Amino acid sequence: MRNAIISLYTHAFGQAPQSIERIAADGSQRVYWRLRAEDGRTVVGGFGPDSDENRTFLAYSRALRAADLPVPEIYAEDQNLGLWLMEDLGDTTLFAALSAARRAEPGEFPASALAHYERVVEMLPRIQSRGAEAVDFALAYPRPAFDEQSMLWDLNYFKYHFLKLAHVPFREQPLEDDFCRLVQHLLSADTDYFLYRDFQSRNIMLRGGEPWFVDYQGGRRGAAQYDIASLLYDGKADLPDSVREHLLAHYLDAFERETGGDRARFMACYPGYVLIRIMQAMGAYGYRGFFERKPRFLESVPHQARNIAGLLAKGLPIELPEIERAFRHIVAEWAERPRPIEPPKGLRVHVASFSYRDGAPSDDSGNGGGFAFDCRSLSNPGRRPELSGRIGTDAAIASFLEALPETEHFWRHVCDLVDAHVNNFRERHFTDFSVAFGCTGGQHRSVYFAERLTRWLSERHPDVTVDLRHTAEARWKLAGDFSPPTGATAAPPARRRADDRLADGMIFAAGLGTRLGELGATTPKALLEVGGVTMLERTAQALVAAGVGRIVVNVHHQAEAIERFIASHDLGAEVVVSRESEHPLETGGGLWHARELFRRTGPIVLHNVDVILGAGLVGLLDVHRASGALATLVMHERETQRYLLFDEDGLFGRENRAKGERTEVRPPRGAVHALAFAGVHVCSPGLLGLITERGSFPITALWLRLAAEGHAIRPWVPADGQWLEIGNPERLAAARATIDRPAAAPGTLR
Repeated sequence: MRNAIISLYTHAFGQAPQSIERIAADGSQRVYWRLRAEDGRTVVGGFGPDSDENRTFLAYSRALRAADLPVPEIYAEDQNLGLWLMEDLGDTTLFAALSAARRAEPGEFPASALAHYERVVEMLPRIQSRGAEAVDFALAYPRPAFDEQSMLWDLNYFKYHFLKLAHVPFREQPLEDDFCRLVQHLLSADTDYFLYRDFQSRNIMLRGGEPWFVDYQGGRRGAAQYDIASLLYDGKADLPDSVREHLLAHYLDAFERETGGDRARFMACYPGYVLIRIMQAMGAYGYRGFFERKPRFLESVPHQARNIAGLLAKGLPIELPEIERAFRHIVAEWAERPRPIEPPKGLRVHVASFSYRDGAPSDDSGNGGGFAFDCRSLSNPGRRPELSGRIGTDAAIASFLEALPETEHFWRHVCDLVDAHVNNFRERHFTDFSVAFGCTGGQHRSVYFAERLTRWLSERHPDVTVDLRHTAEARWKLAGDFSPPTGATAAPPARRRADDRLADGMIFAAGLGTRLGELGATTPKALLEVGGVTMLERTAQALVAAGVGRIVVNVHHQAEAIERFIASHDLGAEVVVSRESEHPLETGGGLWHARELFRRTGPIVLHNVDVILGAGLVGLLDVHRASGALATLVMHERETQRYLLFDEDGLFGRENRAKGERTEVRPPRGAVHALAFAGVHVCSPGLLGLITERGSFPITALWLRLAAEGHAIRPWVPADGQWLEIGNPERLAAARATIDRPAAAPGTLR
């Protein structure tokens, strides 16, 4: 990304920077650089992996700046790459100034720091009032308002990531009842302000003694009480009660002047917002400290425990008996803790499936403990001819087993036993626990329950590490001859999960199909037929012919229709569905979302469901394996508006000729080729560990970032350059006219 930010700077200012240096980011996945011009002027370059968050930050920055609020000016941006250039506000945060003042003025709260805080709380009502008029809350991320849903998210964040991970005892239903009462109390406040969301001392910069504000991308419509509570109960800043009271009064004076708001009404809900902000912060400390094992985040827990002690002394704003009970435990455990909290090593659960012909797997942890559940009391799907060649991860096997009443009875007993032991072993600081499922062949029932338990443990006990193995996998009896769909010629025989079929594939099928109009609204592109064969089948045949043994299909639009089709058709390989429930994540976000579904035993072939290549994919895989590239992209020399740019080292940029835009993430070397992307690519499994982007983003942005970091992203231009795409009615009609009968071989055109 360093080269890409230099390129953006050069394009924006007409010359390259004289120097560039990395700036430390506090607890964030964003990356920042300071770029310096020859005359000494500096700007800050930023990179954010979450495209939705970036969009909100950039839009809010411009809106708040236009409202004459002190936020950084945005000079340039490239949202496809997640990059921007903004005004340099220096390095001094309010927290840094407070820490320095405390070292220089030990004892009472430093007068110099108090002056800074007074100026900040004077300006906060302006941000809350004028910001609400300036920003477009439709762009808020992840929700347009701090509403009931947002509040419950925060409260459950506290429950699952602090209370559970810190082993604070509580009763589930009474706690949920308290959450509901607290939310209704909070919603009685005036919620028509710009709620900054993370208004704390590390997000306030001091330049020339005046405060400037950053990291407001989580802002949304909400109550004004939340932000002042965030600042005054910032755990790391640890403000004394007397200072809090002084600053709150100072803030309320400014709030009344700016908004005409009623002080008494404000204060009626203020303690409740202090409460939810502390709980949200504790959830964050627990997640980062206990779950991610980052001890520095746990340093703030004793500070917040003392804040909670103060709240309890004053009395909670409404009756919240179970919250109070949990709070008293937190105060007793952490308020006077003399040394930092260390994150626990945590419990690891080893889950396995096995065949009774081989015997139960051994426990390699040295503890020799755990369960082996015998699944042979359940009906064996392997005795049914149509299911014998499948495995327990297939939807057809799950449907068969879940239709049996005894399956859920068996599952409930498993959950009760495992849950009790996990809770007990965590309390006793055990490090290992084994759970195995056995059946006759170790292929159907045992695999189904091992996979299901792994998912259940990850959701119910997020602090527990789970590993999974299928011990009989090498000897699974897998279907070897798949009947082709009606009208299609049979693909070469394929076996599921066979040793020589190590490649994985992914079919991108989550698109909305909006360019297809009414047809796309009612029928997903994956199920449109060309030459008598659905695009999903045609794409799967091409992948299987190239040696793919597992296919991941992402779905969103008409997801149920695609899932039903997959369950009732044999696509020649194991098929796993990755559902994108809330919104389609584009190709890059879809790949990240599905990352845990790949076996990572070989290359991963990525294929848009709406394209047909004239060339088979075997050549692509051969070239990729021989080159050692991180990714190889199928490219064509054809007329289009958007091109990717390659030189002798691989990908280095892109060009949009319709808009007159060109981006180079590094200087080109040797001959340059502008090529059109075909929507098909292959990557090494190591790529999955390099994805830092989040949310919805195109995969081309990922390729460009990785190219900027020095990874080899190479093109493959097949000798057969024929290529069809069905994205709009005209192209669909052209594809059908070209392929007037079923393909003679997978992936080939007629």
